[in-house]
Amino acid sequence: MSVPRLVVWTCPVWIVLLGRLAAQPTTTMCSASDNNDRQVSLLEETHSTLQSIDRRLQEQIERQTSLIKETNSMLMSIGKTLQDQNEGVKCRQTNDENRTCYKFVLSKVIRSKARAYCQGFRNGGDLVSIESENEQIFLAELILETKHDCPMVYTSGREVKRGAWVWEATGRPFNYTAWSVDPPEPDNSGGICYIWNHIRVKGWMTWDDWNDYEKACFICELP
Repeated sequence: MSVPRLVVWTCPVWIVLLGRLAAQPTTTMCSASDNNDRQVSLLEETHSTLQSIDRRLQEQIERQTSLIKETNSMLMSIGKTLQDQNEGVKCRQTNDENRTCYKFVLSKVIRSKARAYCQGFRNGGDLVSIESENEQIFLAELILETKHDCPMVYTSGREVKRGAWVWEATGRPFNYTAWSVDPPEPDNSGGICYIWNHIRVKGWMTWDDWNDYEKACFICELP
């Protein structure tokens, strides 16, 4: 009786089967790892985008803050200018409905700068035109009651030709005058009309003619 031979191929089959079973978790683990990598990459991209947005927002905030500071500085400057312009302003009633205001400026400048300052008021203005005795008296009182060191005060009066004087602010000729009589003025020493404000001169608070490049105080006439 012959002994049957053992089948020896069984072992490799199991090995193959075990290999297949072992391969399945590996595939699952690889898939999970790939998914995690994608999530990490997505988070990194999102973080980078948020950082970029944050930088842009910070830049916008800085620009807005700078703009606000510049605006506030400009408003403060305008406010100070308006305050400076309004300080020392005195008004007189010219009739029942109208009044004229004046600002005696104590800074000594040449006439062109004085006129530019007066014209810089937001409602307009110019160097003073003295067109009546009442106005002359009012301005003399304004000068007297103000503490200053201004021997000469600019007006808008100018000589356009020998002996012909006009108020540049209004374009009208001199109809009223208060020229000094002692010493007699105008003496053709210049083509600009000043209020001569020197207590040691007999013609104190009267007018004198001189040039326009002297540094002097001035009076603005405001509407």
